[in-house]
Amino acid sequence: MASITSIPNEILEHIFIYVTDHYYIDIFEVCLVNKRFCEIATPLRVRHWSDCGLFSIHCTTPSLTTISRFALELLRRPELRLQVRSLNFDWIRCDEGKETPRRLIRPENLELLAKAAKETLPDFSSSTDLCEKIRQGWDDGIAVLVLAWTTNLTSLGLTIPSYTQRRGGNDYRLLILVFAKQLALRFASFDPKAASSLPLEKLNTLEFWHWDVEGEIHVKHLSPFLHFPNLKRLNTSWIGDNKGRDLSYMVLSTENNYSIPFPERTSSLESIHMLEPKLSNSGIRSLLHVCKNLKVFNLECCEIGTRSSTMLARSLVEHASTLEEVSLSIQDDDYSQWIPDSDTDELPECYRALKRLKRAGIPMQHLLQREDEDDPTTTKFNPGRLPESLEHLTIFHPELHSARIQLEYMVEELSGDILNRFEFDRDQALVCMRTLLEETGPERRLKKLKTIDFSDGLLDDPMVEDIRRVKNLARERGVEFIFGRVER
Repeated sequence: MASITSIPNEILEHIFIYVTDHYYIDIFEVCLVNKRFCEIATPLRVRHWSDCGLFSIHCTTPSLTTISRFALELLRRPELRLQVRSLNFDWIRCDEGKETPRRLIRPENLELLAKAAKETLPDFSSSTDLCEKIRQGWDDGIAVLVLAWTTNLTSLGLTIPSYTQRRGGNDYRLLILVFAKQLALRFASFDPKAASSLPLEKLNTLEFWHWDVEGEIHVKHLSPFLHFPNLKRLNTSWIGDNKGRDLSYMVLSTENNYSIPFPERTSSLESIHMLEPKLSNSGIRSLLHVCKNLKVFNLECCEIGTRSSTMLARSLVEHASTLEEVSLSIQDDDYSQWIPDSDTDELPECYRALKRLKRAGIPMQHLLQREDEDDPTTTKFNPGRLPESLEHLTIFHPELHSARIQLEYMVEELSGDILNRFEFDRDQALVCMRTLLEETGPERRLKKLKTIDFSDGLLDDPMVEDIRRVKNLARERGVEFIFGRVER
């Protein structure tokens, strides 16, 4: 095997890019190996930046530099700006938050950054307090300057502070969001063949989080990003619309600091992942309606309140010609209920209409059907609700999941009524899985199904006869059946 030191620089650069993209902190170690490695790896140090860590509200991998020092390096070495691929602003400090700026660089350096901002963004600087915020060391202003410089950026993470919501009855002007709105308006008239790129023009992935898990960030703050020309993936958490009382993002107006009207089936978005959304029925429907080519939809919620399952089903069927992956980690309990608008629930029936669906995550309840709605003993498993195109199926079972957590992490064993209920649910689920497996394999309706993942609810237990039967049948049909495993 040839020594790594004999590998050409071009190949080494590709190797180091791979290292940086998978765990960027390692690139700092690579720089210490020798002079040659340092020359190749040093420009890649700026490829990814995140303030998660020591300067974050979360306890994650410590940051190696603040946004002000990062901006200063990009100022001094302009050739590095095109190297930046991802930025994650996890904790944006600005004066409305009653915090103190970090001021981890000298005032004269902040003045240099403010001067650069005025030169880079003359119109934005004159219409906002961008330069003053930078002089004071606020992340909000410095972040805008960095975004303006890094025109090759493909991934952006924003955790929005809770105090952007109200200031004397009006939205507080968080400059990052104001900047996003101005860019969205420019994209509407921008010539894609122009020689120079606009900031965030190449943005592919957006993570849009809210700082306070007890509150919500209004979906209107997200609206400008939906107009970005190359945005493909959107991950959100705790976005809402004030329980449907504020639907201003649907109105043809741009007077608000942040919002512009949602696009009408013109957004380039292909993937939406919503974690604990607080959107109304209209909000969920409107967000899905912006996409012209939605391929992936993932919804995780356990405390959404009462919502319309009919609305969700019809919103999914609207994208039946493009959807390839749908995951609905939802449940019906005291905190979350999905209720149909009529006697017939369209949500369990909508999957078969998704003719291109390859991956699905489905609540077990959606595969159970009662012949007599008033008689629970007539409940039967209905694999006919699954489309023939399906290749990978994940099944969610909230009751079995709760029992699994207790078995896996708690000292006490299940007993009494809890044990009886667990065994009943488990045995019923295993019977259903055998029924499902009978539909798989060559010449069967679900012949494309390769994987069934029930690890959310069932632990592998070789002592249970029905589990052995399921595993044997899956092996016969060429299907990988995944059970959960105890990790202790």
